[in-house]
Amino acid sequence: MSLDLRARMSSHARSLALLGPLLLVLVACGQEAQSPASGRGPGQIVFTVNRDGWGEIWVMNADGGERRRLTDHAPRGADASGNTGPSWSPTGDRIAYVGTGDSRDEQLDDQELYVMDANGGNVERLTSNNDADWSPSWSPDGKQILFARGRHLGEEGSETSLYLMNADGSGERVLLRGPRRTPPSFLTGPAWSPDRKRIAFTRIDYRENDMDVSVYVMSIGDKDAVKVADTAGEPAWSPDGNSIAFVSYRDRLGETCFHDCAPSTEIYVADADGGNPRRLTRSEADDTSPTWSPDGKRIAFVSDRSNRDEHENEIYVIDAGSGAPVRITRNSVWDLDPDWSRPG
Repeated sequence: MSLDLRARMSSHARSLALLGPLLLVLVACGQEAQSPASGRGPGQIVFTVNRDGWGEIWVMNADGGERRRLTDHAPRGADASGNTGPSWSPTGDRIAYVGTGDSRDEQLDDQELYVMDANGGNVERLTSNNDADWSPSWSPDGKQILFARGRHLGEEGSETSLYLMNADGSGERVLLRGPRRTPPSFLTGPAWSPDRKRIAFTRIDYRENDMDVSVYVMSIGDKDAVKVADTAGEPAWSPDGNSIAFVSYRDRLGETCFHDCAPSTEIYVADADGGNPRRLTRSEADDTSPTWSPDGKRIAFVSDRSNRDEHENEIYVIDAGSGAPVRITRNSVWDLDPDWSRPG
């Protein structure tokens, strides 16, 4: 998550990774609702639609067809960020996400974690506090949820940590506490390995005039994390656990200017220990938010390459080995935060 406190990662959502934590705010305009989803079928993608700054959770087939809205449009007069950052449960019958509930104003500490059925029904609130919670990641057995929590964000001495709780919201505990310092450091975007033994996450260390963004991996139950990729964020495990996809601006092929200008990011794939990194995308566009197909052969991601002047963000799919990206969404909204369903 980003810490411009108003916009995810550069243009939309370097999503919870490369600029610090917290901005579940997106900007876009939208498409009308269709019939509600009946449940998760093989190869479905859940994602966020940004409609004028309000997030809605949608689901679609892996080819971009049959888009279906699961959460409500923004209430009249609302300035909150809505519902964002969806994550499929391993069984595919539930979706965890970040929501601002009934809040009509933009307050970071209104960001809580929720779960709902795959058709948008039976919404349950999992967290309730004065902190900001985001980046839910289900354990492979579906019994626990890993997430990030920020305290005193935007203030001196802010802190973010990685937490673990049962899937019903009970049993919260700190998994890894982030340093409380000025300039701040942030832990964000945790991702659980398929073998349930490791987590990958992004750490952002702010310097006086710069920041260090890196991907770390740690074993569950261990307090020591190992850096596996520099100038990198948004780690996503391959289904077999042998590889990690991530985003990086290390090659500086382009620049994305939204609130501020920053180097555009590309999608990379590396071994689980960070070895043998290779760039998967190559353009001046901002490519973010990688998520693997269930068979590990493809990766979906978000890009503004279709209209860089307007920073229109669409979802693309690319072969995990090589090849040209295929655009699967074409809308007047920003499509963000894709998460590809796993076999139930």
